[in-house]
Amino acid sequence: MRSALIGGRTLAGLLATSSALALAAILMPNPAAAGFICLGNATGTVPPPATGAGATATGAGNVACGTNANANGIGSSNAAFGNGANARGALSANTATGTDADASGPGSQNVTDGHLSNASGAGSLNSASGAHANASGDLSRNNASGARADARGDQSANNASGFLADASGNRGANVADGTAANASGNRSTNSASGFFADASGRRSGNIANGTATDASWPRRAMSRSAYVP
Repeated sequence: MRSALIGGRTLAGLLATSSALALAAILMPNPAAAGFICLGNATGTVPPPATGAGATATGAGNVACGTNANANGIGSSNAAFGNGANARGALSANTATGTDADASGPGSQNVTDGHLSNASGAGSLNSASGAHANASGDLSRNNASGARADARGDQSANNASGFLADASGNRGANVADGTAANASGNRSTNSASGFFADASGRRSGNIANGTATDASWPRRAMSRSAYVP
């Protein structure tokens, strides 16, 4: 009787210990759920001391490389490459390349490449390429290509191509192609093509084609066209 009692107590103890270990395993953070951070040091050697230099990549599938690079997001495959690059967002596949580049946004597939370029936006497929290029906007499909090109706008499909090209505007589908071409305007479908061509205007469908052509119009719900052969 004593032997059976001892055996029972031993079995109960083993079961309790097993349960505790199983619970601890469940509660313990899963290393596979962590993102990937590039490590390095001043000497270029692999052994410690190596550091991520402030880079963060929490959440499986995210990658951050660069001082203070950030690629956070649940259920995402975000990637940030460059000092201060930002590719945050849940359920996203954002990619930011360049110093302080920003492609953040939940539910998005934004891509930006260039120093201080910006393609951020929620629920968007924005693309920015070039230093200071801006294609940001929520629920948008904006595209900015060129240094300081601007195609930003919410609920838009703006396209700016060229140095200082401006096709910005909320709820727009503006197109600016050429150095300093301007087709900006909210709720517009303006088109400017050529060096310093100007087809800007809100609630418009202005068209300017050629160097320094001007089809801009400040009035509401009006359109103009200009062409220089």
